[in-house]
Amino acid sequence: FPVTIGVDIKRGELVKKVAKEASLDEGFSGRSIEFIPNGTYHYLAMPGYYKTVDALIMASTEEAAGMPMLEAAAARRLCIGTPVGYFAEHGLKGGGHLVGLDEENFVKETVDILQHYKYNDDAYKKKCLDIQEYARENYDWSKVVDQWIALF
Repeated sequence: FPVTIGVDIKRGELVKKVAKEASLDEGFSGRSIEFIPNGTYHYLAMPGYYKTVDALIMASTEEAAGMPMLEAAAARRLCIGTPVGYFAEHGLKGGGHLVGLDEENFVKETVDILQHYKYNDDAYKKKCLDIQEYARENYDWSKVVDQWIALF
């Protein structure tokens, strides 16, 4: 995991701890928990990858943008993350779940969220749909092209 000034800023170990505490050995739909190091998948393979996961959890303490959260939202996946990158601005508005940055709150809040959806399939499906609808209305190229033109 990337390290900045001797600190693991991605905190993958916290996500592993969350999965263990939430007893999600088989995810929501029988899929196993998977931890993907940065750079494992080429960006062109990501649409296919998101079809294989139930949720994306971002434990980062800092992100320039945090594109995987935006991609997961567009793919109708549950998004849980810290208030960094684009997720700091779009997380709650977009239907995702913002959780605390400090380790203790991150683990507790994320476990609680996952436990809720593990036993509430209809709520899980609705939340994922809400997240995707927000992504369509806010992340689609047609919604941001004027901002990019103004920038250039």
